[in-house]
Amino acid sequence: MKEATGCKATIAAKAIATKKESLEKTGQYTHWLYDKLVFSKMKAILGGNVEMMITASAPISKEVKEFLKIAFCCGFAEAYG
Repeated sequence: MKEATGCKATIAAKAIATKKESLEKTGQYTHWLYDKLVFSKMKAILGGNVEMMITASAPISKEVKEFLKIAFCCGFAEAYG
């Protein structure tokens, strides 16, 4: 997304900001429009059918977890210890 320029960069930035705000306020990590326009390509990288992601290593930062939820439009669980 950092390589995007012009309209693509503007839409991507707005999509991330909107979904991050929604995630913080309501816990919702999906958006009917931005998921189709921006994040469907990222989701397709993992086959397009991801419903949940899990990490079972060392803790990861809050920012990384939020981005993974937003980018792949799925839940994210962390198990360690």
